Amino acid sequence: MTSQAYLLYKLQEIDLQILKLERRDKELIRILRDDSNLLAAQEALTKAQIALKPAETRHRDLSLQVKGVLDKRAATEERLYSGSITNPKELQDMQNEVAALGRRHAELENQLLEALIAVEEAQAAIQAAQTALDKLQAEREASHAAVKAEGRELRAQLKTLKEQRAAAIAPIDEQNLRIYDELKPQKNHQPVSRLVENSCSVCGIEQIATLVQAVKQGDKLVQCKNCQRILVVF
Repeated sequence: MTSQAYLLYKLQEIDLQILKLERRDKELIRILRDDSNLLAAQEALTKAQIALKPAETRHRDLSLQVKGVLDKRAATEERLYSGSITNPKELQDMQNEVAALGRRHAELENQLLEALIAVEEAQAAIQAAQTALDKLQAEREASHAAVKAEGRELRAQLKTLKEQRAAAIAPIDEQNLRIYDELKPQKNHQPVSRLVENSCSVCGIEQIATLVQAVKQGDKLVQCKNCQRILVVF
């Protein structure tokens, strides 16, 4: 007749497998729910898009200023060379204004070039951020597909193990099962230990001869004198 301690040991093996799979299942759920990297990539893209707007606004404003200066200089030159102005002082003032507008135009052109570079850099940053986001999304989809497939396989294994557990419990005495269940949370899910060379295989303490003999007889549950785990020999 199979000893109750051995039946509990086999139940423990099933429980440890179930525990391992349940922990992995929780990890898979955490992986599926974790979108921190994706959110960070999306945030980076949003920041890049926001940074582009003031750069475009400055470029647009400078372009309008350049046009305004060119239009004013053209109008002033037209009057200057039209022959309609004969007063020397007025002519000199207009020449000075044309020269000033020329300097202002050159200054604005330099600023406009800098603004254009800023726009192009912002656009490049957006493209880089979008590429990174697209890559991350593709990788995430592929990874999640694998995780979901693992999850399905895992849950199928869990179903089978739980069916095996129900069958394993059937021949175990109710009182012995209660002892097992009470010890399990106290002993890190290992309430049953093998007796190997007269010592508990978990804590390593050698057992006295009478305990060893009782374990070998298998008539009742015998617990380690040190760690209180149920001892089994086979």
